[in-house]
Amino acid sequence: MSINAARMGYISDGQAVAKAAGARQRGGKLDTAQQTEAPTSNTGRYEQCSTLSTVLVMQNGQIKEIPVKKGVGTSVHIDAFTVTMPELVFNPLFDAITDDEVAALISGTIHEIMGYGLYTAARGRNGYRMSYLMGNERVSYGYVAFGGLQQKETVCIHFTGTGLMAAQDGWEHRLYQFLQDFAPNARITRCDLAHDFIEGEYTPDQALKDWESGLFTSRYTKPVAECVGSDWLSGTNRGKTLYIGSRKSSKYCRIYEKGKEQGDEQSKWVRFELELKNKDIIIPHDILINPGLYLTGAYPICEQLFINHKEQVARIELKKRQETVSIEHCQKYASMQASSFLNYLHNELNLTKEEVFDFVVNPVAKAPKRLDRAIYDSNNLTIHFIHEFKRLPYSESELLDKIEDEFALKSKSIRKHMTYEEYRDAMYENIWKEARFYMTPNEILNPKREWN
Repeated sequence: MSINAARMGYISDGQAVAKAAGARQRGGKLDTAQQTEAPTSNTGRYEQCSTLSTVLVMQNGQIKEIPVKKGVGTSVHIDAFTVTMPELVFNPLFDAITDDEVAALISGTIHEIMGYGLYTAARGRNGYRMSYLMGNERVSYGYVAFGGLQQKETVCIHFTGTGLMAAQDGWEHRLYQFLQDFAPNARITRCDLAHDFIEGEYTPDQALKDWESGLFTSRYTKPVAECVGSDWLSGTNRGKTLYIGSRKSSKYCRIYEKGKEQGDEQSKWVRFELELKNKDIIIPHDILINPGLYLTGAYPICEQLFINHKEQVARIELKKRQETVSIEHCQKYASMQASSFLNYLHNELNLTKEEVFDFVVNPVAKAPKRLDRAIYDSNNLTIHFIHEFKRLPYSESELLDKIEDEFALKSKSIRKHMTYEEYRDAMYENIWKEARFYMTPNEILNPKREWN
């Protein structure tokens, strides 16, 4: 990274970056108690955001819209989140040189905010040269990507819904405060907002009628809609999904039967989810701590649904419900696949239930992937994060010593000098593994020739 990164248009507020770097040098901590108002624009300017009408701002020469804010801020939860910020935020002194060193600094910061860090390197993605994963081999919490000439020395951090569910409580406020203190110009490029109707208070069928009535029309053009799932035409109990809008647009809504999607055919659980992307809108940092305001203002129907909601369903209740559905799903298919054989062992071969269990069950088998405890709590991860091994980068002297040691090893000859008699005895005894590391008589008689 070069110092020119601080002069790029992406880092427009040089004083804010300098302040963040200074706080890093002084060992600044995240202050979760301090709640300052988020900028409604990611250009570093503060705009007055109306709660009644759309606000348009200029960003990088383009007119963009700030989502309307209505209702209360706690009626929904964030189900996916992507943010992009300068690499300078994590490496203000340019003392991290290698990819692993940069990843270690990022991992340590994410661990402070979310309760978990990066655990392994992966191939590049989204145009970035490098990426590092969060979670473990069975459960994905998201990834961090950086590097590449076209990415303007930025870092992309993506959290999946699983990663946000497993994060330690209060991550929204900690991440918001981090962005305020150290990355005021960070761009939220995607944010999924979700509200759960546990008892089916709102359904895809109702949403389809509301779409037909124009209650999903924000301006003048009615968004397209798509019905997905066999239940729209037949009662298969596999679930219905209604998509509203284009996947390529800034707003994309889906209303689907979450419980049936998880495997419970009798579940009434419906999820209303809005996917926001920063194509022609600006997603304010404030969405982290007041997500309900932005879902309520997204469509006319949302105001009717969420204006009076005070709280989203508690996260612990969602975890328990999802785990219950997963257990029932696994039990259903385990019963279908194994019952006949188990009955044969018990009824035909007269084995006791304990003998059947010992005969069939593999004691070292892992729990089904969908029942992995790490899905619900990052404390259940049994891995070491990258920053636990390489939290601090090499100093200049340590790096020079490391390079000198590497060159010294390459310059040293691995061959040993031996007399002709020793060489002849080694060949006579057929000790090839030893003889090949010694200089041959021809090499001994030609000392000007270098053998490395």
